Amino acid sequence: MSWATVEPFEDKDDKQSRFGFRLKCGEWGDDFYVSDSGELDQWLLALAQVAIMTDLKNDYEMLGEIGRGGQSIVYMAVDKANGGKVAVKSYAKPTLLRSLKRKNSLRSEIDILRTISHTSLLRLHRVYESASSIDLVTDYYEGQVLSTALSTPFTETEALGFMVKLMDILQYLESEHIVHRDIKPANIVLTNPADRTQFQLLDFGLALRCEGTDLCDTSGSPGYFAPEILRKRKHGIKADIYAAGIIFYTLITGTNPFLSPSCSETLRLNRDNYIPFSQQVWQTVSSSAISIIHVMTNFNPDLRMSARDLHTWLFRTAKPKRASGRLEISKFHSANEVKMERLSTGSGKITHGRRSSAVDFRL
Repeated sequence: MSWATVEPFEDKDDKQSRFGFRLKCGEWGDDFYVSDSGELDQWLLALAQVAIMTDLKNDYEMLGEIGRGGQSIVYMAVDKANGGKVAVKSYAKPTLLRSLKRKNSLRSEIDILRTISHTSLLRLHRVYESASSIDLVTDYYEGQVLSTALSTPFTETEALGFMVKLMDILQYLESEHIVHRDIKPANIVLTNPADRTQFQLLDFGLALRCEGTDLCDTSGSPGYFAPEILRKRKHGIKADIYAAGIIFYTLITGTNPFLSPSCSETLRLNRDNYIPFSQQVWQTVSSSAISIIHVMTNFNPDLRMSARDLHTWLFRTAKPKRASGRLEISKFHSANEVKMERLSTGSGKITHGRRSSAVDFRL
């Protein structure tokens, strides 16, 4: 990798110790000296935000594996400087070097994690490189993974509160032109046992920056792919809206609508976008919440609302202030959205499994 690396050192002789650090980038390298260990720590803290460190085990005590993905292993560790727990996501370097796509993906992950700043998103502390691995040191979150918590489905009130927060996160990512591309329960940690609307969104291993619909690779997880991705069409920010819509459905039912014993069948159902609403639970869910899921999972990405519009709609549904079903055109941002609203309002029907573009609004 062609990053600048930082290696601190201490030169000792009979009279004194000299502190400094070595910067290397490709064939270039140079040593820099500072006045004392305190100043060295300040330099290392600043350089860690833009460069790669070289001695992970000198700074952190590794405690053991806590997770494993397709390309990485996640460990729990303790910061030797302050005793705080961190997570270390480790990529095997030989595997990375064999794949240009994986190298570019890791570069993108580091770039994104170094620039994002949101209280509900993973925070990157440092990146280390050794002969055998590249390691990302991030926050460690105590809590329950959402995929485990779904053994007890959310109430509609809980689900709406959860989705309001998720749309707040997606609004932020949209403003930074970032597509997460792997929004799923396994990448969400609930951080407050008493409030299931408090969570952190993790794992930016598939995230990319984009404007418009300029992504064309197949990245994501079965059951949460936007149909355009599985149909090998270009995609963008709206792919995250789709995955979030599936999350909303899953919160209420406790299961993914495309779940099947066969991965290939799950992918087929996901591609065809057949989402059933025939379970008994949907008879007790508000028509507005069901309409929101329809909008978010629309087969046509152009007809999925933005995170900003969905945030407003979800917030109003979670905390209704009026009983009127009157159409409020001011909250829409395109003529097409208003047209779809007028066409569908008043139909009084809930679609029991569909892949069409029809939407039932109840505001």
